[in-house]
Amino acid sequence: MERLRGRADSVHNLARIVGLIGLGILVVGAVLPWGNAGPGDTYGAFDHFGDGFLSLVCGVSLVALLFGGGARESRTRTVQLLPAILGVGTFLLTLAGYRSVEAWVHGLEGIGQRPTFETGIYLSLVGGAVEALAGFTSTVITVRSVSVWRDEGAEDRAFARDFFGRLLVGAVLVIGGAVGGALLGLQLPGRLPNSFLMLLLALIGGTIGAYIANRLWERGYPDRGDIVGHRRMDG
Repeated sequence: MERLRGRADSVHNLARIVGLIGLGILVVGAVLPWGNAGPGDTYGAFDHFGDGFLSLVCGVSLVALLFGGGARESRTRTVQLLPAILGVGTFLLTLAGYRSVEAWVHGLEGIGQRPTFETGIYLSLVGGAVEALAGFTSTVITVRSVSVWRDEGAEDRAFARDFFGRLLVGAVLVIGGAVGGALLGLQLPGRLPNSFLMLLLALIGGTIGAYIANRLWERGYPDRGDIVGHRRMDG
């Protein structure tokens, strides 16, 4: 049993590193243009449906979950599946972004222009795929090494309720901070490209939101550390 847990811990640590790498690739991909139709006419991660921004939010959520440890210790199947859901969701959002760029390119080609796909969208696809790999790996090793509670349904439901409550509060504050930072980036003049300012301030705002969410949760539930994110793996 100890050997199995040690192997699972090693795989989880690897998934964390892979998740961080994927998130880094997503950030770089979001900064670079996704499509180019000439001077002053580019397609970026935050344009149109904002698929690049949404994929970043999903990727950040996955990395936070991987490092938080709640999913890997949960005995609720839904929570165990959450890393895979977030990872695959990140990739699907980047794929949707690629489809949007593709539609933009074909639309401009129809009026005689020659737009091109740029490096940013390809990096975003790679980053999304890496995040999917990290999330899927974490879920698989958790499902294989941590059994689902059978006889303690009330405790398990309490764990799931508290975990998703914390996740919801964090998501609202992180997304709110990121959106606020991105909107602020649109208002600030400067030499840096607007897309870079938006991304930088969105990351800062999201980080502040995550910090506030963590502080609020600690104050509201000071004695729930043994349940949320730190479930004992006995039995």
